Amino acid sequence: MNKTIYIVDDDENVLRALKWLFDSMSFEVKTYANATDFLEQYNPSHIGCLITDVRMPDIDGLELLEKLKGQNSLLKVIIITAYGDIPMAVRAIKAGAIDFITKPINEKDLLKLIKKCLEHYPNHTSHAVNKYELLTEIELKALDAIWNKN
Repeated sequence: MNKTIYIVDDDENVLRALKWLFDSMSFEVKTYANATDFLEQYNPSHIGCLITDVRMPDIDGLELLEKLKGQNSLLKVIIITAYGDIPMAVRAIKAGAIDFITKPINEKDLLKLIKKCLEHYPNHTSHAVNKYELLTEIELKALDAIWNKN
């Protein structure tokens, strides 16, 4: 499964700059000018990293994070903002963001965060496989029945 970097920001210059940065590092990148467009197109089972601005006109970045959490999304989320404060950062981390950074963005620090986000997934997958292997035959049959229910 491909790991994608999703960027949601209403500032076209930020979208363009971050897309260029990640494209130059050979990452798969998708950009969205608002959270509504992102939510309409995103599949919650996809893995990767989401970089989202806080202040946006339709749905703000913290609301987006909470909506993704409600969908059981596997995305790791980095919140960016030009107007950050401590209560906002605490709210973001409590909601599940892996980090909260302020603009202007340090490219090297952001790349380290992205690598941290994306490196999480092999462990996540192998952990799930290990748990699956521990299921009893009855549990496997029940899981199969639920999975194939149509």
